[in-house]
Amino acid sequence: MNTLIGDERPYSWAVRHDIPKGSFQSAYERKAKPLDKTLDKWAELIGVNAHWLKTGQGNPQVPTITLDLPPEYNDHQQAIQNISMGRLMEALIFVDEFLEETNRTMTAEHKAELVIKVCHLLAIMPELDDDQKQALKDTLKIA
Repeated sequence: MNTLIGDERPYSWAVRHDIPKGSFQSAYERKAKPLDKTLDKWAELIGVNAHWLKTGQGNPQVPTITLDLPPEYNDHQQAIQNISMGRLMEALIFVDEFLEETNRTMTAEHKAELVIKVCHLLAIMPELDDDQKQALKDTLKIA
């Protein structure tokens, strides 16, 4: 926790990150470990990797994963109009499985962007077999 707070006053830091005073006080002063769901929320508010916040292991940075798609797929308004519900669900499942397999977390905004990009990738190549999907996951692991 001190790594994140740095030289800032602890309670000012907590307020700046919208962390409730009571739960922060329990964790900071009393050294009580918050519930996992609380740490997940804190990780999202702070912008750090939830696994790192819970365990101290790995990289504190939230991984940034990018896919190079044609420029027209970066226009979210157009992207939303071209999404089918089935493909969106497949992309969401794909991203959730990838994050679970690699023990990564993402902010909701980054996850949504990745889901949209995977959805468009599935639209371009609708017949991905299991080996191709695994190859995509492997590509994301090194991104």
